[in-house]
Amino acid sequence: MRAEKPTEALVIDGAVYIRQRDGSLRPAKDRSDRARIRALTEADIERMARKDADNPSSDASHWADAVIGLPQLKVDIHARFDVDVVKWFKAQGRGYQTRMNAVLRRYMDANASSGRAATSKIDRRRSRRRQGN
Repeated sequence: MRAEKPTEALVIDGAVYIRQRDGSLRPAKDRSDRARIRALTEADIERMARKDADNPSSDASHWADAVIGLPQLKVDIHARFDVDVVKWFKAQGRGYQTRMNAVLRRYMDANASSGRAATSKIDRRRSRRRQGN
């Protein structure tokens, strides 16, 4: 028995097509009821939203303490890592640099919260040399 080839969907000029086994494309069937949705009034939508347990209503008090969180700024650097370390992170899949950053951030946060500087032995040696010790 031959293994089934996964279905491939393509978007071309805003329309969705499915690639057939022979390589040809056929338009995907639209399973939404767009005409019914377009016919809904604002009152219908509000009524449906009030009944939806997964969509509880909110008021100004829910947003009183809201904070807009912006992502941290990133800086491009050239860094050298041990080959096995990079291979291990890359083996985890896409986003390995983000995971490496997360590990470094955890280390930084753990050391910053203890009140001590997050420095390595090498940094401490260099610091002592500069101080003449």
